[in-house]
Amino acid sequence: MIILIKATIVFGLVKWMRYPLRVALLSGVLLSQIGEFSFVLASQGFENKIISNEIYQTFIGASVLTFMVTPLLVSLVYYLLTRKNIFNPARQGLHPDERIPVSNHVIICGMGLNGRNLAKVLKDTAIHYVVIDLNFQKIKKAKSKGDKNTIWGDASSVEILRRASVEAARVMVIAISDRFLTKSCLQNAKAINPKLHVIVRTKYLADIEELLALGADDVIPEEFETSIQIFSRVLKMFHIPNSIVLAQGNIIRNKSYGVFRDVRYTQEAFDQIGQILAQGTIETYFIGPGNPIIGKSIRDVNLKAESDAMIINIIRKNQTITNPPSEFVFEAEDQLILFGSHSAIDLGLKILDGSL
Repeated sequence: MIILIKATIVFGLVKWMRYPLRVALLSGVLLSQIGEFSFVLASQGFENKIISNEIYQTFIGASVLTFMVTPLLVSLVYYLLTRKNIFNPARQGLHPDERIPVSNHVIICGMGLNGRNLAKVLKDTAIHYVVIDLNFQKIKKAKSKGDKNTIWGDASSVEILRRASVEAARVMVIAISDRFLTKSCLQNAKAINPKLHVIVRTKYLADIEELLALGADDVIPEEFETSIQIFSRVLKMFHIPNSIVLAQGNIIRNKSYGVFRDVRYTQEAFDQIGQILAQGTIETYFIGPGNPIIGKSIRDVNLKAESDAMIINIIRKNQTITNPPSEFVFEAEDQLILFGSHSAIDLGLKILDGSL
């Protein structure tokens, strides 16, 4: 009776607040057990002889039973939500005219920072999109700004997904923090549209393999992406060209972040990165006012012999001088195009700066 009464009251209140059925069911079941504060009240009542020992022991027994039953009920609700699919559109009375009439679009699940930024970019590039979020205030604010293709609801619900025309969508981006919702949303979306390209953002490294197994095309773990940004900026400090830095990041992403996770593909990924780094690179050097090489010739600086970096072009007043002669004299505001290995470029730049 305790579970039934509490679950019914909470379920009714949550539905009255117009939350989805899934949220109402889970809220009712999760809050149906006797709370910890009830023990404080009961113990005080017993110590002050407000309730008898028999009633107190009965309360303790009932509390323990609710603790034991609640996990089973939660598991049952999750099972019904995922396996039995109680969000079947036919059961929910969904009509075709409730769907947003759009196709070849992007579905954004979650209006957090990532979702809002993506929506802004898609809007600026005239790509159709639909946003789904459980936060009513966010949806209300988006609609007030003219974003009509927004849906307030549970992105894991088949009903909501069909309202977003998931069967006609091209890409789905799942950027929500709820692990269960993320997996359920991915599974239901792929069941409706197997060709849908799904990109999932996750905070949990343990979920990567499962998300890929459920059909995610791209999984973006926040921690690993931060690591890529850090090493990318470090490499740029050593004059590694952007193209190589991007290539390294792509290798790691394509291998499901195996380098960072210490799992499969690790050696293969490092071999590919090593091959890239073994290649020569090009760097641009600007001669600013006061530079010590101003007034000196290429022969005087002798950069090739000192660092193994070679000057292949010089740009002066928007004019390109290819393979400049050894007697060429440097002037302020010249731009030197250098070629060599990464270590040679690094040494050459120090020579040009006068730091060696």
